Amino acid sequence: MTVPASFLVAAVALLAAMGVLSALSRSLLAVSESALERELEERGRLARGSWVIGRLAQVGWAVDFARTAGRIGFTVLVIAVVVGFDEPLTPGLLTVSWLVAVAALWLLTTAAAGAFARHAPAATICTFLPTLRILYVVLAPFRAVADLVDGAVARLVGAGAAADRAEEDLASAIEDTQSHGALDELAAAILENAIAYRARPV
Repeated sequence: MTVPASFLVAAVALLAAMGVLSALSRSLLAVSESALERELEERGRLARGSWVIGRLAQVGWAVDFARTAGRIGFTVLVIAVVVGFDEPLTPGLLTVSWLVAVAALWLLTTAAAGAFARHAPAATICTFLPTLRILYVVLAPFRAVADLVDGAVARLVGAGAAADRAEEDLASAIEDTQSHGALDELAAAILENAIAYRARPV
């Protein structure tokens, strides 16, 4: 079984890149615009990074396309490294390749990436702003396709239903915060009353 060392190096490099892209993808979903704006201001990068404010979903679509392509590429490289070029592709070798790829991708793109997104989403985004900018510009055609799909799903679900779910999610978030002791009972009641008042028909 002869495999060029460059294949192994490429697999490791691609795995690391997929870890970064996965952390960015999850961070873009988890971060709030106000938190991201504060982080940019604290780092003195508000002027250069303000473009991402209001475009979190669109940037996320570009990142997700690159992440999908990279994960498939990594899996192909793992198969090449495990099987080689002078061996037949047997079910056993294919299973080993799959297990190696799943374990590596889970560790870097799920466990580690999720931890960064949970604990430092704004910092993660600010650290890789140039990367996000490049992906946002280069993958514009795929962003356009994702925008069409997003619009179709929004129409299918219904704007009113989405708004109702947003209010329910906000109320649930308040309850979760209170149960963890980060919000006292009075403050929780004030916030819940504000949501109820907003939902009341005029």
